[in-house]
Amino acid sequence: MFTVIRAPKLSGRLKGELTSRMLEIEKGLFVGDLDSRFREALWRRLQEEAPAKGAVVCCPDRTALQGMAIRRLGPYEGRLTYEDGLWLSRTDQAGAAPPCPMGERPVSSGPSTLDT
Repeated sequence: MFTVIRAPKLSGRLKGELTSRMLEIEKGLFVGDLDSRFREALWRRLQEEAPAKGAVVCCPDRTALQGMAIRRLGPYEGRLTYEDGLWLSRTDQAGAAPPCPMGERPVSSGPSTLDT
């Protein structure tokens, strides 16, 4: 499973690091097959650089029911919610449960949520 990163406002250095391992298929949208060590290092770099600019990372997670983890930084419009172990995309905004902030979803006691 590939890692997908949406980060439209990156510095040249971090963007260069991403494009060395991933394809930029659209401005700010990167796709690639990353090992867990590089993915974790990249997440730390994004946390340092992009908290106010915004970034979303979707990557493999063997411990999740859907087989993926989602992490985000910065502004968020609240279309995703985490319900009973599943990520759901909300279509009805009225009366819906508040979105689950990334990094705060329940995590199993198994391996890291970003292990491949």
